[in-house]
Amino acid sequence: MLAEPDVMSVLAPWKSILTPLPSPRFDSENARRRLERLYGVGTLAGFGAFTRAEITAAGTLVDYVELTQKGKLPRLSPPQRLTAGAVMEIDAATRRNLEFTHTLNGVRRGSLLSVIDLTVTGPARARWRSV
Repeated sequence: MLAEPDVMSVLAPWKSILTPLPSPRFDSENARRRLERLYGVGTLAGFGAFTRAEITAAGTLVDYVELTQKGKLPRLSPPQRLTAGAVMEIDAATRRNLEFTHTLNGVRRGSLLSVIDLTVTGPARARWRSV
């Protein structure tokens, strides 16, 4: 897929930081086995009826976390399907107007994320006061 010119032209700005992975990491059967091994089950049926694409996505995500955490996988809850209405969906225009990551002027300063980035935990606050 990366050899396709259209894909490479889109990814060109990030080429220096991309790490292409082999196709088997995204295979649905490998993903299913990875999830079964992680949760110590013979089948995923006990968690619900998931499509092949959902199992592939979940298994690939677990693979990515395991890869980036150097094999020290954190405790992950079993997969579960969220019903319609279980989460609040926000369309792109509303997200933009709520200024989560950038203000309407397109700058990060003044966005919700920029304010959250300034927060400090209690222990860190205590450390700074003692300096």
